[in-house]
Amino acid sequence: MQKTRQFTQFSGDSFTISVKIGIEGNIPDKSMLNLYGEYCKQKKKEWVENNKEHVNKKRKEWENNNKEQLKGYNKEYRILNEEKIKEYFKEYYIENKKRYADNYKEHKIEKKNYNKKYHYEHKEERNEYHRKYKANNPEKIKQWIKNNPEKIAQYNAKHGKFGFNPINDWFKNSNYHHLHIDGDHDIGIFIPTELHRSVSHRNYDKESMNKINKAAFEWYEENK
Repeated sequence: MQKTRQFTQFSGDSFTISVKIGIEGNIPDKSMLNLYGEYCKQKKKEWVENNKEHVNKKRKEWENNNKEQLKGYNKEYRILNEEKIKEYFKEYYIENKKRYADNYKEHKIEKKNYNKKYHYEHKEERNEYHRKYKANNPEKIKQWIKNNPEKIAQYNAKHGKFGFNPINDWFKNSNYHHLHIDGDHDIGIFIPTELHRSVSHRNYDKESMNKINKAAFEWYEENK
């Protein structure tokens, strides 16, 4: 229930004088002079522009002293103007889509460079952390390995400074075999672990690579 009501005492072309009267007939607040019209709006805008520091200081002081009240205002405004707010942000995003995209790319590059620098500068700390985590959480590590076989295969492939570009999908009890054909050290094939170990081979030994590759392709043709 409102405790006061506002009544206009006088109205001119660019201002009004109004007073608040309590429900019991008392006047709890002084009369107020309200300025309006284009001329007054322009003057107010100029004053705010020339006194930004003062305005910001007063605004922050009021916000700090009325945090709960401000939360209530904001919440009520969001509820009453939900569609209006959505439409505003939608239009704003469309108008600034390119700027957001450019900023996102720059932020992504900066973050990537920062991560590289951080990892390089804290390499020993990270390694020590991972060693302790593995030692204290063996069951979690086993479960993660069990749930991520393809990531493990990819890691094992890259660990030898070779890439990871399989021509078939991972399957249980398989190894990723690099074919090393025509100078391509990335492309490979998942073959049974037993088959992979049946022929001793090295990427620089052409004869051994021909043997294991022949066996791998024969298996692939029979099982693809």
